[in-house]
Amino acid sequence: MSNPKINFFKLGAACNHFNFVTVVSRYREKWVWVRLHGRDTWELPGGHIEANESPDEAAQRELREETGALKFSLRAICDCFIEYNHRTSCSRLYFAHIATLGSLPDSEIEEIDFFDEIPLNLTYGAIQPIVFRKVVDEVANRQWE
Repeated sequence: MSNPKINFFKLGAACNHFNFVTVVSRYREKWVWVRLHGRDTWELPGGHIEANESPDEAAQRELREETGALKFSLRAICDCFIEYNHRTSCSRLYFAHIATLGSLPDSEIEEIDFFDEIPLNLTYGAIQPIVFRKVVDEVANRQWE
């Protein structure tokens, strides 16, 4: 495996077609990570954008489906172009503050957990720490209304 090449851009500056959304989320002062059925690794909530779905709609849907979030604020942070293992994708990165969690829907997610930092065992260990830090840094440097 090669090292990923990851470039970040202002919203709408680089991608005309998005493949994925990723949502870095906070709940009760902890970072939210999810684990899929059959895996022992953690990943950030997110996933593929469905046909005729905007990135914002996909981020809302994925956050609800993968965490059980009922009430949350969601903000697009930046766009991200990733080249890894001879594949390329364009993703939109989001930050969510989750106020209320409900039951985890019946989906591919087996569990969610809450961490002070990035968990050790990641599904996409070469990519997700970089994406996570970018969103955290951007959120720390912005004033939200």
